[in-house]
Amino acid sequence: MDEFDNLLGKYVERFEENFPIFLVLWMGGEEICKLLEESLETGKPFRPKVDPDNIY
Repeated sequence: MDEFDNLLGKYVERFEENFPIFLVLWMGGEEICKLLEESLETGKPFRPKVDPDNIY
């Protein structure tokens, strides 16, 4: 299991919800890992800003 999968697993365990990966697919793997680490460190789930006019 690589670091990315490990962080995703920890995120699900901690917040009991999946990380909204589909909203950050345009980012690189390192950037997404940083978002996951930040959420785990702060204890706050990732809540991206979304544009209500966009279709995701």
